[in-house]
Amino acid sequence: MNMNRNPDPGANVIRRAFYRSLAVIVTLALVVAAVVWTQRYSGQRVTPSASVTPATPVTQESSSEPAPPDVTFTDITRSAGIDFVHRSGAYGEKLMPEAIGSGVALFDYDNDGDPDLLLINSDWFSGHAQGPAPLPALYRNDGKGHFTDVTREAGLAFHCYGMGVAIGDYDNDGWTCISPHWAPTTCSTMTMATSPR
Repeated sequence: MNMNRNPDPGANVIRRAFYRSLAVIVTLALVVAAVVWTQRYSGQRVTPSASVTPATPVTQESSSEPAPPDVTFTDITRSAGIDFVHRSGAYGEKLMPEAIGSGVALFDYDNDGDPDLLLINSDWFSGHAQGPAPLPALYRNDGKGHFTDVTREAGLAFHCYGMGVAIGDYDNDGWTCISPHWAPTTCSTMTMATSPR
């Protein structure tokens, strides 16, 4: 029995392919090294064809800063009928949902031509309730600067950890649809509500 015979006839093919690949890689490496060496040590220096002038810093003509515009903001939320308070559920652990939660949408809920207001609330974390369950709030605009809370009427009076809202006419019926985004572990189902008819 011949002990020098290779039992795997494909081994010679693999060995030849390996050595050829190794030779190609070494040749490419030598070519790249020669090109780099030639460019670096050829003795030819590239000189700029145009002179370069450094830029000067831009300075203002006047040393005094401009005064801010005289604008006064007045809080009219209560007088407009909006009494929403966002609850993040924070209890000191600085969890990521505390910073992500909530959302707002301005849209025409009742198709009367006036923008209505939907405010998404978060919720208390399990075992850390600090009051009654926070609810989202949908406010109908009367067109005269006053809003009426229609959350229960619209079927949105349930609590979940809200993280945003999307608005659109998903069923193409001419009424805006509401798609609140809830944290997945806080509600048994995702809710898609449509505006009143």
